[in-house]
Amino acid sequence: MTQKWKLQDIKLNSSSNSRVKKRASSITTKKRRRPLNNHDLLHKKNEREPKTILITDKNKSRKKKSKMAILFLLSVIGIFFLFGILFQKTIITVTPKTASPNIDAKFTAYSESGDDKLTYEIRTLELTGEGQVKATGKTEVEEKAAGIIEIVKTTPGNERLIKNTRFRTQGMIYRAQESVVVPGAKKNKKDELIPGKVRIEVFADEAGEKYNINSGASFDIPGFQESGLKELYNSIKATNPEPFSGGFIGPQFEIDDTELASTKQAIQVNLKNSLLEQAKKEKLANFLSFPNSYTITYESLPALEYKNDIVTIREKAILQIPFFSEEKFAEFLAAQSIPDYKTGEKIRINDSTKLTFSYVSTSTLSTKLTSLEKIDFKLTGKPLFIWKYDKDKLKADLAGTPKKSIYNIMPAYSGIESIKSKIRPFWKRRFSKDLKNIELIESVDTNR
Repeated sequence: MTQKWKLQDIKLNSSSNSRVKKRASSITTKKRRRPLNNHDLLHKKNEREPKTILITDKNKSRKKKSKMAILFLLSVIGIFFLFGILFQKTIITVTPKTASPNIDAKFTAYSESGDDKLTYEIRTLELTGEGQVKATGKTEVEEKAAGIIEIVKTTPGNERLIKNTRFRTQGMIYRAQESVVVPGAKKNKKDELIPGKVRIEVFADEAGEKYNINSGASFDIPGFQESGLKELYNSIKATNPEPFSGGFIGPQFEIDDTELASTKQAIQVNLKNSLLEQAKKEKLANFLSFPNSYTITYESLPALEYKNDIVTIREKAILQIPFFSEEKFAEFLAAQSIPDYKTGEKIRINDSTKLTFSYVSTSTLSTKLTSLEKIDFKLTGKPLFIWKYDKDKLKADLAGTPKKSIYNIMPAYSGIESIKSKIRPFWKRRFSKDLKNIELIESVDTNR
């Protein structure tokens, strides 16, 4: 007998059940598809295309990185070397030898050069001023010209000239105010014969303006010629370094002494102030002078009629200043005041205003320095002396040498107390060969 089954009594196993459900689901949930856009097509295409897999060689990658590192290192080294070439510099700091002695002594300087002598040169400034005064009358006067001459003897042996000895130039006769001894020529260290010289004041044999001659005239002594003393006549001559003045013949105004003195004083004060201002502006290079070293003299020039009984008084002021060579003055003073200074060493005075100058005799202040053979003066103060050295030679000696060579070179420079060096870039061990790259700095304590 066949058993009949009802539909609800039939059970499916789990796997079959699952397949049935999926199928039913696909049938029951099937929906209408939307059209695909470009993005979807692209995405779908990419899904279909196979993916590319890159395979790299690790050894090759390491070599590439090593090359890049080497190139970078070489670049850095190249930059350093370029920096060293472009910015290389040698800085030399030199401390020169110094001394600061106390000076309070008298010295003598000469107008003419000689062995181991301090010499000077004279700077002369002249100015004329005038003023008006009332005259009380006129009187006839005769005045003789006067001036300074320098007598020179070119042969050995001194020669004495008596007072009123005649000197002749251009047919005019002048006479010596006082007797004088003319020194004979002497040999110096080089075995050269140096003429003897002396200066004296002379006055014209006659009055008159024609005797007011210019400077540079040549004089002889006619007495030697007349006496047949040919050797003395040829060996002794003279010249005038300054013009002669004072010669006059004619009427001279009579003026009240008090008014004349007052007017002259006012003119002279103005002249002095003007000349001192001019002297400050006109300084000589490589020479030094001192504020209190100038001398000033005045000459009264012939008065001129102004109008009616008013006359013009004229005064000439002559200011003279001794100038010393900076180098020679420093060396002379160092030899006199610094015990360990050696003759011939180059030295300089840092600031000459630290010295005070004064004449031994106050009468020198009103004397024409051109009439003197020497000047006696006193110096007081505490100047700073600085030894000099050849800066260019020092740079040349160091150029291209090892850094340590500086200590071997230093003993050759007696004017250097200590020396330091700095080389850029830091890895350089030699001084630059190019002198332009060597900078020299001098270190001095000027507050001593």
